[in-house]
Amino acid sequence: MARTILYLLRVHHKPLVASRALLDLLGPIHAALSARVSAERARLGYNVAALGFLRSAIERGSEGGGLFGEALSARAAAAPPTVSELRRKTAAREKKTGGKRRPKQKGSAAE
Repeated sequence: MARTILYLLRVHHKPLVASRALLDLLGPIHAALSARVSAERARLGYNVAALGFLRSAIERGSEGGGLFGEALSARAAAAPPTVSELRRKTAAREKKTGGKRRPKQKGSAAE
């Protein structure tokens, strides 16, 4: 909502400033927008604090060294793949797709 109002104000700045009647309308809009933005900031701060509390509670209760400790230690203990293993996976993937490269997707993990 705030971005939309700010965009409209930028686009129509000259007519708003030129007219006294339109300029008087900005006061209530500013007050409403300020109240809405401060309420959203308070809600966001509350949620961030709750997530921090949840994380600290999980880390206190876990023996593995924190949040996702077991998974991280298992991943660190696993040996990195060899070059020949990576080539084998690449050849199998290219054979499956007909030699075409797949487009990269955001957020997808590497095989």
